[in-house]
Amino acid sequence: MKKAACPSRLLILLPVASLIVASACAGTIIITRKDNRFEFISAEQIQINGKDRIRLSTVAPVYTPRQVNQFTTQRLTQTSLIQMDLKLNMLRVPSPGTASIVLPDADKTDGTYEEMWTRATIGISKSGSKQFEVLPAQKIWAILQGSSAEETLAQFISDDKNFQHPDGASESRRLQGQLIAASLAAFPNSVPMREVRSNSEKSLRSSIDKVNSGLAEMADLMEAREKAKLSALVYPSDPPQAALRARLEQTEVQLKETQAILKAFEIASLWDPFLAKYRAFQRYEFIFPEFQDSFRKALGASRDEHKRLAQERQQVKDCASALTHYRVALRRDPADLMAREQAESARVCLVRSPRAARSGKKGNTEAELAPAFRTNEFVIRFIKENKLESAEKALNQGLQLYPDFPPLLLSQARWLERRNQLRSALGILDRYDSLVSSQEEWNEGDKARRDIEFQILKSRDERGKKLLTLINEYRFATAMAEVVEGLNADDEDQELLFRGGILKMMLRERASAKTLLQKYLDASQSLSGVPARRKQAFALISSLDAAPLAEIAAADRRGNWFSQNSIPQNLFYDPASLAFNRRIEHVELSQKQGIDFMWSGERLDGIQRIAEEKPPRTIAKFRFEYLTANGSVRRVFDTSSATPTAAIRVDPTNVRRNLLFDDPVAQQPGVAAATPTATSPADLANLFTEPGLPVLMANHPNVDIPAVERLTGIQLGHTVTGNRYFQPFVWERPYSFRLSYDDLGRAIRAYPAGTNAEAAEIYVFAWDGLRLTEISIHPALANLQPDRSKTLYKRTMNYSDGQLHSERIENPTGKPVRIEYKYQNGVLTSVDGEADSSLGNHSFKAKISSR
Repeated sequence: MKKAACPSRLLILLPVASLIVASACAGTIIITRKDNRFEFISAEQIQINGKDRIRLSTVAPVYTPRQVNQFTTQRLTQTSLIQMDLKLNMLRVPSPGTASIVLPDADKTDGTYEEMWTRATIGISKSGSKQFEVLPAQKIWAILQGSSAEETLAQFISDDKNFQHPDGASESRRLQGQLIAASLAAFPNSVPMREVRSNSEKSLRSSIDKVNSGLAEMADLMEAREKAKLSALVYPSDPPQAALRARLEQTEVQLKETQAILKAFEIASLWDPFLAKYRAFQRYEFIFPEFQDSFRKALGASRDEHKRLAQERQQVKDCASALTHYRVALRRDPADLMAREQAESARVCLVRSPRAARSGKKGNTEAELAPAFRTNEFVIRFIKENKLESAEKALNQGLQLYPDFPPLLLSQARWLERRNQLRSALGILDRYDSLVSSQEEWNEGDKARRDIEFQILKSRDERGKKLLTLINEYRFATAMAEVVEGLNADDEDQELLFRGGILKMMLRERASAKTLLQKYLDASQSLSGVPARRKQAFALISSLDAAPLAEIAAADRRGNWFSQNSIPQNLFYDPASLAFNRRIEHVELSQKQGIDFMWSGERLDGIQRIAEEKPPRTIAKFRFEYLTANGSVRRVFDTSSATPTAAIRVDPTNVRRNLLFDDPVAQQPGVAAATPTATSPADLANLFTEPGLPVLMANHPNVDIPAVERLTGIQLGHTVTGNRYFQPFVWERPYSFRLSYDDLGRAIRAYPAGTNAEAAEIYVFAWDGLRLTEISIHPALANLQPDRSKTLYKRTMNYSDGQLHSERIENPTGKPVRIEYKYQNGVLTSVDGEADSSLGNHSFKAKISSR
């Protein structure tokens, strides 16, 4: 593109800052500061003492010529940032080393730092001029160099680390605010400066959201306060930012009021009111850790108080009140075994009282109860034969006629036990105990109770192992069914509530996930609750509360042929699969070869590579299988290969972070996976056992693949390409890759899968929003991260006016390769590629359909 001409130099005097602009497109900008006023001098080039050179030194009171000559020299034009160190009051480059103090290079090089800079002169040149205008060396605060003065300045003022005042965060923010305000006044119509305002608003909103998320600590609240101060200084009248500052202020007012009330309750030892008020405060407990201590103190004190009240009521035979107090004490501390035993004693006392009162009374005769006994016999037999539906019908009929017949109630409890509704079964046994009058009947009910309580304890121990097995088999719907069954048995199981919330997130059921996680927080508000796990739950709820990305107008969207991901039509690569977002009809290769893309409507049935001989010879042939639910590619087959493609299994042993099973204190041991049998669209086991290469992308209709990776560490994302380099035009054979996604559903890493020989390589994808800008390949380090110091391949996409115009391929084994995109009336019609040594040294011409 032709470079735009730069306007004439302009001097603008401002109340906060003054600006000398050589051009808006100039690449160097000098910031000076005097009496809290900033000046910006924008230039095409800069010299110090007539030289494009500076020296980097250590701090010294006086510099001798010999010392200076030994210091490292550096070209000024290659130094992107020189900034005043406010603690040393010296210019330095942003380097961790001690030899980073900037000195001017001059013939006379002795004296103090101040003397050397006082003698220095700065020369600047305007665009298109070889003449340098000499400026006195004023109080330089920073020198920035980049492709555009405005963009360079915008990046600088937006970066908090450039404002480290020795007097602390408040002074740092104030200084940053002054410079931002001066920059906005100097460039009032600048696009980069508008982005600074937008980013400032986003940053403030993000900090306030974190304060309210349940994740924040005191440092996060302090950061939000400082950002609010900066916002008030720079944007005092901006409505959105004013609303955000008011929101933070309101939150802080409410926090102070709640803290005062909690302190008052604590001083007065009003522990139950303290705990009730704390429910609304708990999401801020990590900001104020002292209240966590008060919370646990309140739980213990409330437990002890209710135990004391229970004992008092039990002494006067008020068994109902005693049981109520014991149950409150157990909610405060579920691990209190003595309270549990005492609660059981109160329950026995409660149910034995009516039994004793009835023991001398005359009841129904045996003949009158004969139908009830007969119905109960049928129920018992149905249960033994596992005909639970028939047992349920008989129970319903019998209980309608004899609702207080103890044998039927006992059978109902046994039926609920078989249905795994264990807590409900215990409730029925409570009623049974209150109705029986003989020791034999009591013993029978007590045996059923012990069996059910044992089942609750046993299922808790076994279900976690079973869930881990199911997750490792990618059977997410089956795992969720197991959680539901477990919660039917025991709706107080904290681990199941937490894991159920995570599974619901993975199954794209956000509302249900939030409900379960909130229930977990309620259930874990006790002495048995683990703060680290509760913080994880707050984090998950916060992510569920996050506002979804703004939808793009339907007219601008269309399903990508490979993934059916609904994306804007001005994108050329699909973020979910990396597939090309245009319809390729035919590719003419060098060496008398060609590739045909065989379409059926909007669906690509297959790809065929041929040698253009007489008759043509098929070199390779690929077939696509599609998912019924949303029409995306499910599997890819190499039909030209005599050997079926081996099934791929994702190895879960390298999982680094698994919220489903990582205990915040100790790691739970793994369980070997069983033979998978998928029974639901959300169970993905079969996808990795069938022939062909699996495809599993971020927009899967039943499973949130990025969430699975984020929450379990398992990278289930898979795609298939026609070559090693995700180049869409040349198909050699199917290559399988695991994909790692970010929260926006963009593929950010790829790992060769299956039989790919290059398994020690990591592919990195760079994006500008949803637009792919670069693909690079790096060796894998031992920690499974890419070694960015070594680049094995890089392809860079070049865009202009919203269109992809070219790509540049850099391969260490050959010269750079260029791919050109050609348009007619703004519509892509063809793509030409130079000979590429990484793809058999083929050049190509691709025909693109306008459909």
